[in-house]
Amino acid sequence: MRSTTSATRGLAAALFGGLAMAAWAADEAPIVLQITTDMAWSDIVEQIQGEVVTFQVSEGWDALQSVDCLTLAAGSRWTFELIDTTGDGMISPTRLPGFSLGAAGATLTVTGGELSGWCALGGDTGEDTGGDTGEAEEADVYAHVISAHPDAEITLTGVGLGVDTTGLSVTAPVVGLYGLAGSLFVADQEVAGLPFPAVQLVGGTFIQLRGSYIGGATSAIVLSDGTVSLNEVSFTGGRAERGVGVDAEGGALLITDSRFDGGVAKTYGGAIAAQGAVVVLDDVAVASGQAAEGGGVWAQGGSLTITGGEITGNVASERGGGVFIDQATQAKVKESSFTGNRAPLGGGLSVRSVETLEITDTLLTDDAASLKGGGLHLQQVSAARLCGLTLSGATALVSGGGIYATDSTITLGAEDGSCAASQILGAVAPQGAALSVIDTGDAPDDVGLSAVDLTLSQLNGGEAEGTTKDQAIYVSTPGALALRGLTTPGGLGSLALLTAIEAEVTLHDVSVVNEAITQSSSFAAVQQSVISLTRPASVDLQRARICGFVAQGETTGALDMVTIDAPAGDVLLEQSALWGAASFGALVRVIPDDSGLSDAEVILRHNSLIGGIKDFQDGATIFAGSVVATGNLLSRLDVGLVLSGQDGETETYNLFSETVSTPRRDEGGQTVRIDDTSTDDVAPLDLVPAFKETSCAALPELLESSPAVNGGDPTGTPDPDGSIPDQGALPITLDDTDGDGSFDVDDCAPDDPTIGDTLDEVYGDGLDNDCDPSTIDDDEDGDGLSRDVDCDDADPTLCPPVTQFFGGRAACGCAAATATPGAPWPLWLAPLAGIILRRRRRQAP
Repeated sequence: MRSTTSATRGLAAALFGGLAMAAWAADEAPIVLQITTDMAWSDIVEQIQGEVVTFQVSEGWDALQSVDCLTLAAGSRWTFELIDTTGDGMISPTRLPGFSLGAAGATLTVTGGELSGWCALGGDTGEDTGGDTGEAEEADVYAHVISAHPDAEITLTGVGLGVDTTGLSVTAPVVGLYGLAGSLFVADQEVAGLPFPAVQLVGGTFIQLRGSYIGGATSAIVLSDGTVSLNEVSFTGGRAERGVGVDAEGGALLITDSRFDGGVAKTYGGAIAAQGAVVVLDDVAVASGQAAEGGGVWAQGGSLTITGGEITGNVASERGGGVFIDQATQAKVKESSFTGNRAPLGGGLSVRSVETLEITDTLLTDDAASLKGGGLHLQQVSAARLCGLTLSGATALVSGGGIYATDSTITLGAEDGSCAASQILGAVAPQGAALSVIDTGDAPDDVGLSAVDLTLSQLNGGEAEGTTKDQAIYVSTPGALALRGLTTPGGLGSLALLTAIEAEVTLHDVSVVNEAITQSSSFAAVQQSVISLTRPASVDLQRARICGFVAQGETTGALDMVTIDAPAGDVLLEQSALWGAASFGALVRVIPDDSGLSDAEVILRHNSLIGGIKDFQDGATIFAGSVVATGNLLSRLDVGLVLSGQDGETETYNLFSETVSTPRRDEGGQTVRIDDTSTDDVAPLDLVPAFKETSCAALPELLESSPAVNGGDPTGTPDPDGSIPDQGALPITLDDTDGDGSFDVDDCAPDDPTIGDTLDEVYGDGLDNDCDPSTIDDDEDGDGLSRDVDCDDADPTLCPPVTQFFGGRAACGCAAATATPGAPWPLWLAPLAGIILRRRRRQAP
């Protein structure tokens, strides 16, 4: 350590003089001392320990001429203020000593200047070995400031850190600010090019408001225990083994409104590396970081919460271009954005061995993986809940353009609205352009995928060499696969929708109707079935809409639109509409395994299977343990149904258009007579609007006059209005031209909003408002008397009939018979007439 001479100590004592000594003796507080550039004062410092002192430091002072490290005794409350001595607004470089606080009640406040002196924390005792000791000593650590007591309080404002380590032992680490206990508060600290950490916290609290760290050859802040809190702090450039901005191995790291830019780590975390720490990032920007794992942020163990902020342009050579999370008990990302991050696995975010992952209202744009998971890469995540997630333009060269997951359970959206719907737009990958979910057998329980109201649009299979089969979603797991409310408003391009292996498949309200294809008047060519299910544990497919696909090239006629291969459990296809294709072998095909045996029951109920060209493809070909086909509508097909069940087939209430060449054919190819409840020779089905072979613009809904209306099983489940169910999946065309709430098919005046079957009758307006002729417009009480003759049209009780008297007046007016003019009054009216005449005479003037 640096040393001072006895002559210097004596000079300092003489300069302060008797007045200063008297002030200390009287214990006046605070004591104010001015430190000038030519002052030596180490001896004086020893005499004011335990006092409240404000040191006014003249600019340009070099404390190292007299003291290297000041150790504050118990109760010392010292303040150092740098003074603009010349008054020119410019502060000359001022070198301050190091400070060590290891006693109860010691506080230090420093404003301005540069910390240039060094204090040492030595041996296993934790004692300060700094001060005026002369030669360098062995130490555990050297630091400009040491906070080593739980009561220590240190505040530094606009204070720089010196880089000169001359004279320090090369065997001990060097750090700018060292916190063992107590609290360190720093404001407006600017640090550049340090060869050692600016801050190391092994206990206590470090808080920084504003400031910057530029360059540097190691982590700027190192955390082992305690709490680091940063607000409005920036980190630019720099290199480190890990965690260029912050390297945390334990403790809590809280960062708000800060930015990390351009850090390069050899292993983990171009900006932040955290191991076993609680990390909370709020509105933090992480840009252009580089590392092997976690180009921006790397977190292992502990927990990570990211709220707001931007993760942009980070690169990892292995996984987690933007963020990598490993073995954490919990990870949350909310209202954040990831843009243009890159890695082989997980361009935007990679998560491994995490119990709970929640990503909410987050946008990932143009992230890319050279292998898997352009947006997200998940591995052994027990519960991944993705709410309001938008993945746009994510790319993977192998699998999972948007999301790739192994041995993980994923939930996207929720039916009760507790988790907002997500969307994947413009994602690219040869396998699972939007999603790939794989079960390797090393997974936690219930591995699978559940998505509610997921939107897929403008996806692309990429151009990987040797790729022949591309799909939007690829799933291989014996667990659950549930897609509800999935839509593809921008189309799937040349991609099929789904390939699933062994899963328990639930597909409800799936709409794969390509609007973009509609506009170009041509269908997308696919190289595999639009929905391909292999060895599914079970299949529940309801209310699906599929249009806009043709089989490509050499596969024409060999592919089926929906293929279910070797089902291990029962299959239900209900209320689904498949139409417009012209080159598939069949719209639906269910086949057993290679043995030709199957115990599965297949139910084909109330579906619309409509081809593009007659005599070209079949409707449904089903080979299973047992087959039930009922209430289906089939049109523009070669063969409507090919059914074969080991335990028999049940086929009722199906409707075959005249455009179906052969309604039903058995396994041997022979035409089979349809039973009495089915129709194989009918008039055209009256599909509206006019069906086009190469357009999905108009659904083939039913006109009211179609024979499919109320054509289903009268003993089956009725339609919502209580009527016999229609045949097929699509409803009657229900328009409401006048907007009165009554559909045109039931509205007796579809162009008049005051008339409709859902409206109430308005009495006396001359209109049949409720479309019910039995409701008399001018008889409100329903007693059979019109309003003009009913004395009380709100009372259904009839008045006794009377004869109308001459002059047009009636005594009661109920069902009156018209009297002949000049006819005598009835005898029973004479007394009443006399009374009326007498009253009139009395009232005459």
